Amino acid sequence: MTSRLSWPAAIVAASVVMLGGAGACRRGPAPLTDGRIAAWLDISPALGDPARDPGDALALLQAYGSGRLAVRGVSVTFGNVPLVRGYPAAQELLPRLDATLLRAWRGPSRPEERQAPTEATELLEEALEREPLTVVAAGPVTTLASALLR
Repeated sequence: MTSRLSWPAAIVAASVVMLGGAGACRRGPAPLTDGRIAAWLDISPALGDPARDPGDALALLQAYGSGRLAVRGVSVTFGNVPLVRGYPAAQELLPRLDATLLRAWRGPSRPEERQAPTEATELLEEALEREPLTVVAAGPVTTLASALLR
């Protein structure tokens, strides 16, 4: 019996392998002076979408609630829900978690946008130029893939 991964699962699996290999080559980002780790969150929150998995919204809550991450940015991509549903959910949730983060940033809305610039890919690239970041990709890693491809 042969099983095939769907393309989002294949991208995640490949990214885990690539990131795991890259992590073995060098140390991770040093903790900030306050002990937290600078992070960028790439999510597709299905909050308020009853038939969907709310895992990305819960990951967002955990990232802020843990006290271990200094969130530098949040990008929203398609995945659990289309971008037109996930982006407003993130926009509603973020101000309740972090008054200093102005808003979430729009990432790709479909697989064909992987190489197209979006506000999320441009801001992620800028943030990575300023400091090393741990990217927490709970969505289909399209924003990260877009930044890497560009």
